[in-house]
Amino acid sequence: MSETSDGEPIAEESVRVYRLRVIHPTESDEQLAVLAELPAARVTVAQRDLLELGLLLRSPDGWSALPPGRAAERLMARAELDIARRNLTLATVRARLHGLEAPFREALDRRSGAKGVEHVTGAAAVRAQVAGLAHGARRSVRAQVDAGSRITDGAAHPLPLDRELLRRGVRVRYLCADVHRGAPEFRDHVAEVCELGGEVRTVSAVPARLLVYDDAHALLPADPDRPERGTVGVREPALVGFLTALFDHLWARAVPFVENGPAHVRPPEGTELRVLRGIAAGRTNDALARELGVSPRTVTRIVAGLLERLGTDSRFRAGVRAVELGWLS
Repeated sequence: MSETSDGEPIAEESVRVYRLRVIHPTESDEQLAVLAELPAARVTVAQRDLLELGLLLRSPDGWSALPPGRAAERLMARAELDIARRNLTLATVRARLHGLEAPFREALDRRSGAKGVEHVTGAAAVRAQVAGLAHGARRSVRAQVDAGSRITDGAAHPLPLDRELLRRGVRVRYLCADVHRGAPEFRDHVAEVCELGGEVRTVSAVPARLLVYDDAHALLPADPDRPERGTVGVREPALVGFLTALFDHLWARAVPFVENGPAHVRPPEGTELRVLRGIAAGRTNDALARELGVSPRTVTRIVAGLLERLGTDSRFRAGVRAVELGWLS
């Protein structure tokens, strides 16, 4: 019997459904229930369990079954994000403690422009703070939008600010949670950002909302669960450096939004498509070369081209991205 990530065994019925989904990805739940010789309700439960384990992904035409090794990679990625989230919590606590400096030191820091921490409360004051930092940005803006926030509710810049920044030549990057891809307001916002030269990527999970201006000033929620608590503005170099490094770490693993690339990314055909299906199934380059009757060097070249077009250096993410684009339907 197979085991889950926490050591609990995977039910035999789930294993049976998983095997059948590998063979029949587009069959309806009712048809699969007949093949599995199980009630439809138990097939539904099994697929839900497999979805939670990352062994199944929904696709436009049904389901995509991922190799167990790729599912394990996804579980590890979640663990890494949990660690990043804890580190961000520690950074937030440290920022709050810095905000408790003696009144004289705080006033002196603000008067002299020294680096420090500032707590801003009230929706109007926060909007003014964001607008002021955006107007003053000269080189770059990094924006994180977590899964619990909407891109239009203050988690990111209003479009007029983004337009101004991009027209002034400021590099604007948005890092958002994958769940935003299906939201119309997200697609409308980032489509214009991308058209003006901005960059947008998504990743499975984003630890918290964050804005970083010119690598010198960061804004993050004073309390992620209570927006009314306002924001913490951080100017202390070590903290800003940590938050910037966290963003860059997630950015390197994120998948570009469609509008970031050419207007229409050319879908693979023929041998390229067979190689892509092999990547998604977890096959190695050597195994694919034997199946296709070509040299390993040829497969390596095709894989490199596919990864570049899909905007990632991960074979697993390439498979996920290909499903999103409908290339593996």
